[in-house]
Parts: sequence; C-alpha cells; structure tokens
Amino acid sequence: MLNKKILVEVCAGNIQSVNNAYKAGADRIELVSQAHHGGLTPSMGLVLHALRTNLEVVAMVRPRIGGFNYSNDEVDLMFEEATILLETGVSGIVFGFLNNDFTIDIINTEKMVKLIKKYNKTAIFHRAIDLVTDQFSAFEQLIDLKVDRVLTSGGMINVDLGLNQIKKLNELYGNKIEIIAGGGVNINNAIKLINDAGISQLHATFKTFGKDITTKTSKMSFSYNDLGDYDYSDDTKIVSFINKIKDGI
Repeated sequence: MLNKKILVEVCAGNIQSVNNAYKAGADRIELVSQAHHGGLTPSMGLVLHALRTNLEVVAMVRPRIGGFNYSNDEVDLMFEEATILLETGVSGIVFGFLNNDFTIDIINTEKMVKLIKKYNKTAIFHRAIDLVTDQFSAFEQLIDLKVDRVLTSGGMINVDLGLNQIKKLNELYGNKIEIIAGGGVNINNAIKLINDAGISQLHATFKTFGKDITTKTSKMSFSYNDLGDYDYSDDTKIVSFINKIKDGI
C-alpha cells in the first residue's frame, strides 16, 4: 500500500473530458483545446464549465501547435489570454517559452511568472522542458524564476523511456519545485513512477475515442485520423487508474 497522497491530473480538451474527470474523481484538470496536438489555450466557455466543478482547474496558454519559440505578437496574445484566464478564476497557468537554441526563454518566463504571482496563482512550466538541451540547468533556472511546478516525461518521448531521468530530477529538485510526470502515463507505469521515481503527481489524458458519423464522407474528412474519430478522456480508465494507485499494485 502507498503511504503518500498521489494527485491525479486529467488533461481535458473538451466538455466530455471535463465531465468525466469530475465524475471519476480526478484531483485536478489541466484544461486545453486540441489535446491531440499537445494542447492549446482552451475556449472561455469550457473554462467556465470546468470552474463549475469542485476540481482544481489549471489552464494551458499556448497560441499554436508546433514549438515554443514565439513571435512578439504571439507572446502578447499569450499574456492577454493568461490575464483573462487568471481573472476568470483558474488556479494556475500552464505555459512554456524556449529560445531557438533549446534553452529556457528567461525573459518571457520571468514575466509570465510575475503575472501569475500577481494573482496568487500557480505557475506551471509544461513539456517544453522535455526539449531543452540540459534539463538540470533548466530546472535550476525555473526554480530561480519561482516557477511552482514542471510537467515532464524526463526529456524522452514518454515516461517509460524517461523514468530514470525523472527519478534523478526528483531526487535533485523535488524538494524545491513540484514535479508532475506526464507523457504516456498509464495504469501500467504509474506505480513505477510513484515507487521508483518518487513522483506524487501524475498527468494523463486517459484517452478513448468517440464516433461522429458526420465527420467525413467519401469527399472529405474533418477528423485528425482516418477513422472519423474524436478523442476524449474515458471515465472508466480514470477510475481504474485511481483505484490501482490506492491499492498500490
């Protein structure tokens, strides 16, 4: 049995995912749009709906898919969106800024943290951290900048491959900054992340697929895959995941 509280965060990209996260007993929602592209800034309607649950809600601020080196206009938009989200009542902002040399963009990160702290909210640096050339230096910079939490897969494509790195990061910095593991977290690797890497916060989409028959015809498709599917967070997967963690097996 596990002796510590494990927090489960659901990456929710639509209203069905929010509802299922709430129904299944998740601890926190990371609210996004386009979860299949790593998440973009969510719609205000979805934010308001999520805030009507009793769950903690943090929101992604990301203006486009692709990388994390932004134009001045994109940066201005991110700060405007963050301000609106903070004033609306989210508990934290999830963001990330990188330079072209795959280092932390200190200037914009510092500005974003100051904005978030102005509202006494939580500053969360997302998986842009997994693209940096030196995660150890990057973590030290984020700690110095007063970032509260970092979402990471250990610099690898998923947490299975990044497990050892996550463990090292947690050993070095876990008492200075919150570390939440994300990127392929599932019911099979969760206990390793908890027991072997010492992680107490887990992030996942718990993805399944729904069907909308109006998605495509023989002439065209509005789906991001060839099956006419859309994805959402599965409440049964969330419940099974939480139960396994409680059992510690």
